[in-house]
Amino acid sequence: MEQLCSQLATLDQALVYQALLVGAVALSWLGTAIERCGIQAIIAGRTDLPQDVSRIRLAVSALVVGALTFFFCLARELREQTGPASHERAAADRNLLASGLALAAALVRLCDWRAGQDHLK
Repeated sequence: MEQLCSQLATLDQALVYQALLVGAVALSWLGTAIERCGIQAIIAGRTDLPQDVSRIRLAVSALVVGALTFFFCLARELREQTGPASHERAAADRNLLASGLALAAALVRLCDWRAGQDHLK
């Protein structure tokens, strides 16, 4: 029973982090829509400056990195719980690799955003 309660708590956490990823997608959509409106304004000849979406992009990156860190740690824990030289271990290894690559990609994007901000100063 204790193991089931632990699994339930892990699933509850996963749902929260999945919701954060959905929120990040929604924020990213908002940032793209704002940029689109700015380009439309330029095309229409308006002189007002497009709205800066850098804070939105930072929030999106932070949410994604946070959520993917959780899933990477979860994959690492799962790998540690599987026996060596088994089909489950091979699947856990692939899951850990995929989670690590996704997290690395999110960190690269965050660093790229940061470098772009430093360049603008």
